[in-house]
Formats: sequence, structure tokens, C-alpha cells
Amino acid sequence: MWNRSRRVTLATKITIDHVCASAAISLVFQPVRLKVAKGTAYFGDGCLRLQQPLSPVIRLGAERVFGIGVRGETLEHQEEAASNEEPSLAQVMGVLFNVMFLDHLATDVEHLARLNKLLRNGQISQLGIEDCERIRPLATLLIAPTVDLSELARQHQKDMPYLIQYFVNGLGRDAAACSDLMSYLLFTPRYTRALLEIGYHDAETRIDEIEEFLFASSDGTSRPNGDSTAKSRLERRR
Repeated sequence: MWNRSRRVTLATKITIDHVCASAAISLVFQPVRLKVAKGTAYFGDGCLRLQQPLSPVIRLGAERVFGIGVRGETLEHQEEAASNEEPSLAQVMGVLFNVMFLDHLATDVEHLARLNKLLRNGQISQLGIEDCERIRPLATLLIAPTVDLSELARQHQKDMPYLIQYFVNGLGRDAAACSDLMSYLLFTPRYTRALLEIGYHDAETRIDEIEEFLFASSDGTSRPNGDSTAKSRLERRR
């Protein structure tokens, strides 16, 4: 295990409580009580502090990183974001949440790609510096939804409890102005089912690329019998 400034790692068995703690956005959801070495402590979403989301898996020895983002970088969404109107409080909060929870993954992957390129070109040494971890090339694959989740959240706004709808609508001019913020607050069955369907559809669309990445051996060749595993799971699910 490893420790860094304001970061301590502990070996533990991951449970549903750890998942809930990871999703407990501060000021929105209650922190979750978990067991630690000296009793218990309360935990919330780690993205508030973790500025390099790939750091833990890299330090734990990963050889390849498969990242699943939740922001669809579409041109249409970027064009719709342009507006001459002053942003509402809901829009400001949505931007702040995006900065904390969405932007770091893509940036970290880009940084890792630059390090891989420098290593391949021999511009930096894999030996690293004394007392530091050995620098090594890492394969990465990042996928993101093909659907704008903020727009999907806007479509499901009426699924939210009335009091939450009233509160969120009071922060923005209309549903569109609140969509980014709502995408963090919606945990209704219809919305989560829609998210699952999008995930299955996007995975099915890129299944060959995903299989090639996951089942490749360390030398880059495909592993035997790995070609049909992910496909068969998707087919059984369908």
C-alpha cells in the first residue's frame, strides 16, 4: 500500500457501503460511516480531493486502464451551451459539479498518453528518480456515453419528488438551465434504467474494441478464448 499527502490507502473488502460513500456528493447526500483501522469514520465522494483519478490504480500496479466517463463530448452540446443570458444559480452549481467530478478523468488520460509518448521516444527514463516509483507505459481506453446525460436528466425531471423539483426549479430559469444539476440528483428507477440501456448500447457498439483491449496479452496479442466472452454476456443480457 502507499501513502501520500492527505491520502492514505487501506486494504479492505469493497461493499455496497463503499459504493454509496463514493457517490455521496458533499452537501447533497449524507456521508457514509465505514470501518477503519481505529474504529469508524465518515466518508463522502473522493473526487473533491482526488485530482488524478487514475493515480490509485496506477500505484496499485495496473498494466492497462479502462476508463468509463459520464460526459458525452458532442459538438451539439457545446453549441447549445453558448448563451448570452446570465447563468442561473443552477447552471453555476452544475458547472462546479462538472469541474469536480467529470473533467479530471479525461485530463488524466491525456496526461498519461503524453507520458507514454515520451517513454516510447526515449525522452524520459523508465527508471525514474531515486526513492520514486518506476515509470512504466500503460495502455488506456476511455469510453463515454453517446447521449448527453444532462438532456436525459431534463427529460426525467418530473420523475423527481415534488419538493426536490420545486427546490431545483427555484435555482434556474427553466428545466434546461437545471439539467446539469439534475443529472447529479436523479436516482429514480426510470432514469437509472435509461442509463443502463445507454451503457449496454454503447458497449455493444464498441464491443470489438473493448474485447481487443481487455483480452490482449502483455505483448499486445489477443488471448485465446477471449474473443467471445464479452459478446456472449451482452447477448445473454439481451
